[in-house]
Amino acid sequence: MHRGTTANQRSRSSCSGSQNGSCTLSNALRGVYLNRELMKSQFSAWVLGRALDVSISLSRRGEVSGAVGVASMLFQGNRFNRAIEVVHVLPAVLKTGYLKVIIQDLLSPQAPGSEPFSKWPFGNPLKLLSLALYHPWAWNAFAHAYDLIPEPTLAKLKLNSEWMVFQASTSPYAEAHRDVLERGNEAIVLLCDNMKHHEKGAEPLIAGCSHSIMQCSRCKSTVYCSPECQKEDWAIHKDECAMNRIRRIDLLADSAWISHRTRARMLKLIGTRLQNRIDSAELLHSPGLIPFMDGTKYPPGYQQINARSFRGMQRGGRPIFNGRSEAMFDLFADKSDQFELAAFKVELGQYYVIALALFRSLHAFAQGEIEISSINGSKRPEVQRTLRALEPLTVYTLYFNVYDYHVDECRTSASSP
Repeated sequence: MHRGTTANQRSRSSCSGSQNGSCTLSNALRGVYLNRELMKSQFSAWVLGRALDVSISLSRRGEVSGAVGVASMLFQGNRFNRAIEVVHVLPAVLKTGYLKVIIQDLLSPQAPGSEPFSKWPFGNPLKLLSLALYHPWAWNAFAHAYDLIPEPTLAKLKLNSEWMVFQASTSPYAEAHRDVLERGNEAIVLLCDNMKHHEKGAEPLIAGCSHSIMQCSRCKSTVYCSPECQKEDWAIHKDECAMNRIRRIDLLADSAWISHRTRARMLKLIGTRLQNRIDSAELLHSPGLIPFMDGTKYPPGYQQINARSFRGMQRGGRPIFNGRSEAMFDLFADKSDQFELAAFKVELGQYYVIALALFRSLHAFAQGEIEISSINGSKRPEVQRTLRALEPLTVYTLYFNVYDYHVDECRTSASSP
Protein backbone atom coordinates (compact mmCIF):
# COMPACT_ATOMS: atom_id res chain seq x y z
CA MET A 1 0.00 0.00 0.00
CA HIS A 2 1.35 3.43 -0.90
CA ARG A 3 2.12 5.91 1.84
CA GLY A 4 -0.24 8.85 2.27
CA THR A 5 2.19 11.36 0.78
CA THR A 6 2.50 9.30 -2.37
CA ALA A 7 -1.28 9.04 -2.62
CA ASN A 8 -1.61 12.81 -2.21
CA GLN A 9 0.96 13.54 -4.87
CA ARG A 10 -0.55 11.10 -7.36
CA SER A 11 -4.06 12.37 -6.70
CA ARG A 12 -3.00 16.00 -7.21
CA SER A 13 -1.38 15.11 -10.51
CA SER A 14 -4.73 13.84 -11.84
CA CYS A 15 -6.50 17.16 -11.20
CA SER A 16 -6.77 19.63 -14.04
CA GLY A 17 -7.66 23.27 -13.91
CA SER A 18 -11.07 22.67 -15.47
CA GLN A 19 -12.03 20.18 -12.78
CA ASN A 20 -11.49 22.13 -9.58
CA GLY A 21 -14.93 21.17 -8.26
CA SER A 22 -14.37 17.43 -8.38
CA CYS A 23 -10.79 17.81 -7.15
CA THR A 24 -12.05 19.74 -4.15
CA LEU A 25 -14.29 16.78 -3.33
CA SER A 26 -11.31 14.46 -3.78
CA ASN A 27 -9.22 16.62 -1.46
CA ALA A 28 -12.00 16.47 1.12
CA LEU A 29 -11.69 12.69 1.17
CA ARG A 30 -7.88 12.61 1.20
CA GLY A 31 -6.53 11.63 4.59
CA VAL A 32 -9.96 11.70 6.22
CA TYR A 33 -11.36 8.39 7.46
CA LEU A 34 -15.13 8.80 7.40
CA ASN A 35 -16.81 7.88 10.66
CA ARG A 36 -19.59 5.34 11.02
CA GLU A 37 -22.42 7.87 10.88
CA LEU A 38 -21.21 9.40 7.61
CA MET A 39 -20.65 5.97 6.10
CA LYS A 40 -24.14 4.78 6.95
CA SER A 41 -25.65 8.04 5.70
CA GLN A 42 -24.20 7.24 2.25
CA PHE A 43 -22.01 10.34 2.32
CA SER A 44 -19.40 8.63 0.11
CA ALA A 45 -22.03 7.91 -2.54
CA TRP A 46 -23.19 11.53 -2.41
CA VAL A 47 -19.62 12.79 -2.89
CA LEU A 48 -19.08 10.46 -5.86
CA GLY A 49 -22.36 11.55 -7.40
CA ARG A 50 -21.39 15.22 -7.17
CA ALA A 51 -17.99 14.43 -8.69
CA LEU A 52 -19.67 12.70 -11.62
CA ASP A 53 -21.95 15.71 -12.10
CA VAL A 54 -18.98 18.08 -12.11
CA SER A 55 -16.99 15.88 -14.47
CA ILE A 56 -19.85 15.70 -16.95
CA SER A 57 -20.49 19.44 -16.88
CA LEU A 58 -16.87 20.66 -16.96
CA SER A 59 -14.92 17.97 -18.79
CA ARG A 60 -14.52 17.30 -22.46
CA ARG A 61 -16.26 14.19 -23.68
CA GLY A 62 -14.55 11.06 -22.40
CA GLU A 63 -12.66 12.83 -19.61
CA VAL A 64 -13.43 11.49 -16.14
CA SER A 65 -10.23 12.35 -14.27
CA GLY A 66 -12.15 14.44 -11.72
CA ALA A 67 -14.47 11.53 -10.90
CA VAL A 68 -11.47 9.21 -10.82
CA GLY A 69 -9.84 11.55 -8.31
CA VAL A 70 -12.80 11.12 -5.98
CA ALA A 71 -13.44 7.42 -6.66
CA SER A 72 -9.79 6.57 -6.06
CA MET A 73 -9.91 8.09 -2.56
CA LEU A 74 -13.15 6.46 -1.37
CA PHE A 75 -11.27 3.46 0.04
CA GLN A 76 -7.99 4.25 1.75
CA GLY A 77 -5.83 1.28 0.82
CA ASN A 78 -5.53 -1.81 -1.34
CA ARG A 79 -8.05 -3.62 0.86
CA PHE A 80 -11.21 -2.69 2.73
CA ASN A 81 -10.18 -1.52 6.19
CA ARG A 82 -13.55 -1.89 7.89
CA ALA A 83 -16.51 -4.20 7.42
CA ILE A 84 -18.84 -1.24 7.02
CA GLU A 85 -17.07 -0.41 3.75
CA VAL A 86 -18.01 -3.81 2.32
CA VAL A 87 -21.62 -3.98 3.49
CA HIS A 88 -22.66 -0.30 3.27
CA VAL A 89 -20.23 1.98 1.46
CA LEU A 90 -19.35 -0.20 -1.54
CA PRO A 91 -22.98 -1.07 -2.43
CA ALA A 92 -23.90 2.62 -2.15
CA VAL A 93 -21.12 3.90 -4.41
CA LEU A 94 -21.73 1.08 -6.92
CA LYS A 95 -25.30 2.30 -7.24
CA THR A 96 -24.00 5.85 -7.75
CA GLY A 97 -21.54 5.06 -10.54
CA TYR A 98 -18.34 3.61 -9.04
CA LEU A 99 -18.16 0.81 -11.62
CA LYS A 100 -18.82 3.28 -14.42
CA VAL A 101 -15.86 5.41 -13.31
CA ILE A 102 -13.59 2.35 -13.13
CA ILE A 103 -14.58 1.16 -16.61
CA GLN A 104 -14.27 4.59 -18.21
CA ASP A 105 -10.79 5.00 -16.78
CA LEU A 106 -9.80 1.47 -17.83
CA LEU A 107 -10.91 2.03 -21.43
CA SER A 108 -9.54 5.57 -21.73
CA PRO A 109 -6.33 6.01 -23.75
CA GLN A 110 -3.26 5.56 -21.55
CA ALA A 111 -0.29 7.89 -21.56
CA PRO A 112 2.78 6.33 -23.20
CA GLY A 113 4.53 4.02 -20.76
CA SER A 114 1.79 4.20 -18.11
CA GLU A 115 0.02 1.21 -16.61
CA PRO A 116 -3.77 0.81 -16.30
CA PHE A 117 -5.19 2.61 -13.27
CA SER A 118 -2.04 4.71 -12.86
CA LYS A 119 -4.23 7.50 -11.42
CA TRP A 120 -5.44 5.30 -8.56
CA PRO A 121 -2.99 5.83 -5.67
CA PHE A 122 -3.93 2.58 -3.92
CA GLY A 123 -3.72 0.34 -6.95
CA ASN A 124 -6.09 -1.61 -9.18
CA PRO A 125 -9.71 -0.91 -8.12
CA LEU A 126 -10.92 -4.09 -9.85
CA LYS A 127 -8.75 -6.13 -7.51
CA LEU A 128 -10.22 -4.29 -4.52
CA LEU A 129 -13.75 -4.81 -5.84
CA SER A 130 -13.20 -8.54 -6.34
CA LEU A 131 -12.30 -9.01 -2.65
CA ALA A 132 -15.85 -8.04 -1.64
CA LEU A 133 -17.99 -9.80 -4.23
CA TYR A 134 -18.43 -12.96 -2.17
CA HIS A 135 -20.78 -10.87 0.00
CA PRO A 136 -24.35 -10.80 -1.39
CA TRP A 137 -24.89 -7.11 -0.62
CA ALA A 138 -21.80 -6.14 -2.60
CA TRP A 139 -22.62 -8.59 -5.41
CA ASN A 140 -26.22 -7.44 -5.77
CA ALA A 141 -25.10 -3.83 -6.19
CA PHE A 142 -22.36 -4.87 -8.61
CA ALA A 143 -24.78 -6.97 -10.68
CA HIS A 144 -27.16 -4.01 -10.98
CA ALA A 145 -24.32 -1.72 -12.07
CA TYR A 146 -23.05 -4.32 -14.54
CA ASP A 147 -26.47 -4.65 -16.16
CA LEU A 148 -26.36 -0.92 -16.97
CA ILE A 149 -23.16 -1.20 -19.03
CA PRO A 150 -23.93 -0.53 -22.72
CA GLU A 151 -23.32 -3.39 -25.15
CA PRO A 152 -20.56 -1.54 -27.09
CA THR A 153 -18.70 -1.02 -23.81
CA LEU A 154 -19.10 -4.68 -22.87
CA ALA A 155 -17.64 -5.67 -26.24
CA LYS A 156 -14.55 -3.56 -25.52
CA LEU A 157 -14.23 -4.95 -22.01
CA LYS A 158 -14.20 -8.53 -23.27
CA LEU A 159 -11.00 -7.70 -25.16
CA ASN A 160 -9.33 -5.95 -22.22
CA SER A 161 -6.76 -8.04 -20.33
CA GLU A 162 -7.38 -6.34 -16.96
CA TRP A 163 -11.11 -6.99 -17.24
CA MET A 164 -10.55 -10.61 -18.26
CA VAL A 165 -8.51 -11.19 -15.09
CA PHE A 166 -11.28 -9.58 -13.05
CA GLN A 167 -13.94 -11.76 -14.68
CA ALA A 168 -11.92 -14.91 -14.05
CA SER A 169 -11.43 -13.86 -10.42
CA THR A 170 -15.14 -13.30 -9.79
CA SER A 171 -16.48 -16.24 -11.79
CA PRO A 172 -16.52 -18.52 -8.70
CA TYR A 173 -19.08 -16.16 -7.16
CA ALA A 174 -21.08 -15.32 -10.27
CA GLU A 175 -22.96 -18.59 -10.76
CA ALA A 176 -24.18 -18.93 -7.17
CA HIS A 177 -25.17 -15.28 -6.79
CA ARG A 178 -26.89 -15.03 -10.16
CA ASP A 179 -28.88 -18.18 -9.49
CA VAL A 180 -30.33 -16.55 -6.38
CA LEU A 181 -30.99 -13.25 -8.16
CA GLU A 182 -32.79 -15.00 -11.02
CA ARG A 183 -34.72 -17.67 -9.09
CA GLY A 184 -35.24 -15.91 -5.76
CA ASN A 185 -36.19 -18.03 -2.76
CA GLU A 186 -36.24 -21.19 -4.87
CA ALA A 187 -32.45 -21.02 -5.12
CA ILE A 188 -31.71 -20.25 -1.47
CA VAL A 189 -30.10 -23.01 0.57
CA LEU A 190 -31.83 -23.36 3.92
CA LEU A 191 -29.77 -23.98 7.02
CA CYS A 192 -30.11 -26.35 9.94
CA ASP A 193 -27.16 -26.22 12.33
CA ASN A 194 -27.93 -29.66 13.73
CA MET A 195 -25.27 -31.82 12.10
CA LYS A 196 -27.45 -34.89 12.67
CA HIS A 197 -30.34 -33.43 10.69
CA HIS A 198 -29.74 -35.87 7.85
CA GLU A 199 -30.10 -38.85 10.23
CA LYS A 200 -33.68 -37.95 11.13
CA GLY A 201 -35.13 -38.85 7.76
CA ALA A 202 -35.86 -35.20 7.07
CA GLU A 203 -35.85 -33.69 3.62
CA PRO A 204 -32.55 -32.30 2.35
CA LEU A 205 -32.37 -28.58 3.04
CA ILE A 206 -32.15 -27.54 -0.59
CA ALA A 207 -33.86 -25.04 -2.83
CA GLY A 208 -37.61 -24.85 -2.52
CA CYS A 209 -37.99 -26.58 0.85
CA SER A 210 -40.72 -25.20 3.08
CA HIS A 211 -39.03 -25.72 6.43
CA SER A 212 -39.90 -23.21 9.13
CA ILE A 213 -36.54 -21.85 10.24
CA MET A 214 -36.11 -21.06 13.94
CA GLN A 215 -33.09 -19.67 15.78
CA CYS A 216 -31.72 -19.79 19.31
CA SER A 217 -33.68 -17.09 21.11
CA ARG A 218 -30.76 -16.15 23.38
CA CYS A 219 -27.73 -15.82 21.09
CA LYS A 220 -29.48 -15.75 17.69
CA SER A 221 -26.38 -17.35 16.18
CA THR A 222 -27.76 -20.79 15.26
CA VAL A 223 -30.79 -21.81 13.21
CA TYR A 224 -32.78 -25.03 12.98
CA CYS A 225 -35.50 -26.58 10.87
CA SER A 226 -37.47 -27.90 13.87
CA PRO A 227 -37.58 -27.96 17.69
CA GLU A 228 -36.32 -31.54 17.53
CA CYS A 229 -33.16 -30.51 15.69
CA GLN A 230 -32.63 -27.63 18.10
CA LYS A 231 -32.86 -29.97 21.09
CA GLU A 232 -30.50 -32.46 19.49
CA ASP A 233 -27.91 -29.76 18.81
CA TRP A 234 -27.96 -28.51 22.41
CA ALA A 235 -25.12 -30.88 23.32
CA ILE A 236 -22.86 -28.70 21.18
CA HIS A 237 -24.61 -25.36 21.45
CA LYS A 238 -24.77 -25.18 25.26
CA ASP A 239 -21.01 -24.59 25.42
CA GLU A 240 -21.02 -21.80 22.84
CA CYS A 241 -24.33 -19.98 23.36
CA ALA A 242 -23.18 -17.34 25.87
CA MET A 243 -19.98 -16.54 23.99
CA ASN A 244 -21.81 -16.45 20.65
CA ARG A 245 -24.23 -13.89 22.05
CA ILE A 246 -21.38 -11.58 23.05
CA ARG A 247 -19.62 -12.13 19.75
CA ARG A 248 -22.76 -11.34 17.78
CA ILE A 249 -23.30 -8.05 19.64
CA ASP A 250 -19.69 -7.00 19.04
CA LEU A 251 -19.83 -7.91 15.37
CA LEU A 252 -23.13 -6.10 14.86
CA ALA A 253 -21.49 -2.97 16.26
CA ASP A 254 -18.78 -3.35 13.61
CA SER A 255 -21.30 -4.09 10.81
CA ALA A 256 -19.50 -7.43 10.51
CA TRP A 257 -22.15 -9.90 11.68
CA ILE A 258 -22.82 -12.44 8.93
CA SER A 259 -26.55 -13.03 8.96
CA HIS A 260 -28.07 -16.47 8.50
CA ARG A 261 -29.21 -15.46 5.02
CA THR A 262 -25.68 -14.38 4.09
CA ARG A 263 -24.28 -17.54 5.68
CA ALA A 264 -26.66 -19.59 3.53
CA ARG A 265 -25.50 -17.71 0.42
CA MET A 266 -21.89 -18.51 1.34
CA LEU A 267 -22.79 -22.18 1.73
CA LYS A 268 -24.38 -22.14 -1.72
CA LEU A 269 -21.35 -20.37 -3.15
CA ILE A 270 -18.94 -22.94 -1.71
CA GLY A 271 -21.18 -25.82 -2.78
CA THR A 272 -21.50 -24.51 -6.32
CA ARG A 273 -17.75 -24.13 -6.62
CA LEU A 274 -17.10 -27.64 -5.31
CA GLN A 275 -19.81 -29.22 -7.44
CA ASN A 276 -18.37 -27.65 -10.58
CA ARG A 277 -14.94 -29.03 -9.78
CA ILE A 278 -16.42 -32.46 -9.06
CA ASP A 279 -18.43 -32.50 -12.28
CA SER A 280 -15.34 -31.57 -14.30
CA ALA A 281 -13.30 -34.26 -12.49
CA GLU A 282 -10.92 -31.58 -11.15
CA LEU A 283 -11.71 -32.58 -7.57
CA LEU A 284 -11.15 -36.19 -6.58
CA HIS A 285 -11.83 -37.43 -3.11
CA SER A 286 -8.67 -37.72 -1.03
CA PRO A 287 -9.22 -38.92 2.54
CA GLY A 288 -7.68 -36.48 4.99
CA LEU A 289 -7.59 -33.54 2.58
CA ILE A 290 -10.16 -30.76 2.37
CA PRO A 291 -10.66 -28.17 -0.39
CA PHE A 292 -9.52 -24.71 0.73
CA MET A 293 -10.59 -21.62 -1.21
CA ASP A 294 -8.79 -18.34 -0.49
CA GLY A 295 -10.94 -15.35 -1.41
CA THR A 296 -8.31 -12.91 -0.13
CA LYS A 297 -6.18 -13.50 -3.23
CA TYR A 298 -6.60 -12.09 -6.73
CA PRO A 299 -7.64 -14.31 -8.40
CA PRO A 300 -8.95 -16.53 -5.57
CA GLY A 301 -6.60 -19.34 -4.61
CA TYR A 302 -7.55 -23.00 -4.45
CA GLN A 303 -5.78 -26.00 -2.96
CA GLN A 304 -6.41 -29.12 -0.93
CA ILE A 305 -4.98 -28.98 2.58
CA ASN A 306 -4.32 -31.52 5.29
CA ALA A 307 -7.41 -31.60 7.52
CA ARG A 308 -5.51 -32.68 10.62
CA SER A 309 -2.93 -29.88 10.33
CA PHE A 310 -5.61 -27.32 9.55
CA ARG A 311 -7.63 -28.46 12.54
CA GLY A 312 -4.55 -28.09 14.76
CA MET A 313 -3.94 -24.42 13.95
CA GLN A 314 -3.47 -22.28 17.05
CA ARG A 315 -3.56 -18.66 18.09
CA GLY A 316 -1.56 -17.65 21.13
CA GLY A 317 -1.06 -21.29 22.00
CA ARG A 318 -4.79 -22.04 21.90
CA PRO A 319 -6.72 -23.88 19.15
CA ILE A 320 -8.62 -21.58 16.81
CA PHE A 321 -11.47 -24.04 16.28
CA ASN A 322 -14.20 -24.48 18.90
CA GLY A 323 -16.53 -27.34 19.75
CA ARG A 324 -18.86 -26.91 16.77
CA SER A 325 -16.08 -26.83 14.20
CA GLU A 326 -14.37 -29.73 16.01
CA ALA A 327 -17.58 -31.73 15.62
CA MET A 328 -17.53 -31.00 11.89
CA PHE A 329 -13.94 -32.23 11.65
CA ASP A 330 -14.88 -35.36 13.62
CA LEU A 331 -17.79 -36.16 11.32
CA PHE A 332 -15.58 -35.74 8.27
CA ALA A 333 -12.80 -37.88 9.76
CA ASP A 334 -15.14 -40.69 10.81
CA LYS A 335 -17.22 -40.77 7.63
CA SER A 336 -15.11 -39.20 4.90
CA ASP A 337 -16.77 -41.47 2.34
CA GLN A 338 -20.12 -39.84 3.10
CA PHE A 339 -19.21 -36.22 3.74
CA GLU A 340 -17.21 -33.41 2.19
CA LEU A 341 -15.69 -30.65 4.32
CA ALA A 342 -14.47 -27.41 2.75
CA ALA A 343 -13.02 -24.12 3.98
CA PHE A 344 -13.39 -20.66 2.46
CA LYS A 345 -11.33 -17.68 3.65
CA VAL A 346 -12.40 -14.09 2.94
CA GLU A 347 -11.82 -10.61 4.30
CA LEU A 348 -14.60 -8.58 5.87
CA GLY A 349 -12.92 -5.29 6.65
CA GLN A 350 -10.98 -5.64 9.87
CA TYR A 351 -11.77 -9.35 10.06
CA TYR A 352 -10.67 -12.50 8.36
CA VAL A 353 -13.60 -14.89 8.11
CA ILE A 354 -13.17 -18.62 7.65
CA ALA A 355 -16.34 -20.40 6.57
CA LEU A 356 -16.20 -24.12 7.36
CA ALA A 357 -18.82 -25.86 5.22
CA LEU A 358 -20.13 -29.42 5.54
CA PHE A 359 -21.79 -31.36 2.72
CA ARG A 360 -23.19 -34.86 2.39
CA SER A 361 -22.44 -36.90 -0.72
CA LEU A 362 -25.69 -38.15 -2.22
CA HIS A 363 -23.92 -40.81 -4.28
CA ALA A 364 -21.77 -43.54 -2.76
CA PHE A 365 -18.17 -43.85 -3.78
CA ALA A 366 -17.41 -46.51 -6.40
CA GLN A 367 -13.86 -47.72 -6.08
CA GLY A 368 -12.06 -49.89 -8.57
CA GLU A 369 -8.93 -50.16 -10.63
CA ILE A 370 -8.53 -48.40 -13.93
CA GLU A 371 -5.54 -48.40 -16.25
CA ILE A 372 -3.81 -45.08 -16.83
CA SER A 373 -0.82 -44.76 -19.16
CA SER A 374 2.19 -43.05 -17.67
CA ILE A 375 4.81 -41.02 -19.50
CA ASN A 376 7.02 -44.04 -20.16
CA GLY A 377 4.15 -46.04 -21.60
CA SER A 378 3.64 -48.38 -18.66
CA LYS A 379 0.29 -48.76 -16.93
CA ARG A 380 -0.59 -48.50 -13.28
CA PRO A 381 -3.84 -49.05 -11.35
CA GLU A 382 -5.65 -46.06 -9.91
CA VAL A 383 -8.61 -45.72 -7.56
CA GLN A 384 -11.61 -44.21 -9.26
CA ARG A 385 -14.70 -42.62 -7.73
CA THR A 386 -18.04 -41.84 -9.26
CA LEU A 387 -19.13 -38.27 -9.69
CA ARG A 388 -21.54 -37.30 -6.95
CA ALA A 389 -23.94 -34.59 -5.96
CA LEU A 390 -23.46 -32.60 -2.76
CA GLU A 391 -26.23 -31.88 -0.29
CA PRO A 392 -25.40 -28.74 1.71
CA LEU A 393 -25.74 -29.32 5.44
CA THR A 394 -24.33 -26.38 7.38
CA VAL A 395 -21.65 -23.71 7.42
CA TYR A 396 -19.88 -22.24 10.43
CA THR A 397 -18.05 -18.89 10.39
CA LEU A 398 -15.03 -17.97 12.50
CA TYR A 399 -13.63 -14.44 12.84
CA PHE A 400 -10.03 -13.28 13.29
CA ASN A 401 -8.87 -9.68 13.59
CA VAL A 402 -6.74 -8.81 10.58
CA TYR A 403 -4.60 -6.36 12.52
CA ASP A 404 -3.40 -8.64 15.28
CA TYR A 405 -3.48 -12.06 13.66
CA HIS A 406 -3.07 -13.44 10.17
CA VAL A 407 -4.53 -16.81 9.20
CA ASP A 408 -1.70 -17.71 6.87
CA GLU A 409 -1.46 -20.66 4.55
CA CYS A 410 -1.52 -23.83 6.59
CA ARG A 411 1.84 -25.43 7.15
CA THR A 412 0.66 -28.76 5.88
CA SER A 413 1.41 -31.31 3.24
CA ALA A 414 -0.98 -29.54 0.89
CA SER A 415 -1.60 -30.85 -2.58
CA SER A 416 -3.22 -29.09 -5.48
CA PRO A 417 -5.86 -30.94 -7.47
